[in-house]
Amino acid sequence: MAQPTEIRINQTDDLSRALDLAETVFTPGEEDREQYHNRKDWEERIANGGLFLTAYSEGTFAGFALCTRKPGDRFHIWITCVDEEFRRKGIWRRLYENILDYALFSGYRTLTLNTNEQRFPEMYAFMRAEGYDITATEEQADGTVKTFFSKKLR
Repeated sequence: MAQPTEIRINQTDDLSRALDLAETVFTPGEEDREQYHNRKDWEERIANGGLFLTAYSEGTFAGFALCTRKPGDRFHIWITCVDEEFRRKGIWRRLYENILDYALFSGYRTLTLNTNEQRFPEMYAFMRAEGYDITATEEQADGTVKTFFSKKLR
């Protein structure tokens, strides 16, 4: 029988694994890598009230989520990935449930996330199914559309 998914909170020793996975999934350009896809930036986000969750399945790193505080009572799912090998196995659901619990416990009233329907249709569908509102869209340089989602928690 498979071991249950283990969720770890703010374990910065997992940052290298998360950065490697993000590099594979998002393939950031050099400018994005210098600004956002680096250990220093992620450590600062965590130190400034962020939440870094990692998921392990049967002892193997399976995915992560990095969330950040926003002005007012908003909490933002800034970046999240599940390794392709572990998709459709409930890993993202476990990460998401932990994010929700943390946001509610911490007094946040709104949870936000941005995604790209063309590049990540499963995430887009998930957010719609969870009752998130589309608050804005933004055309990207590659012709795809970034969608901004928001949901009231209370």
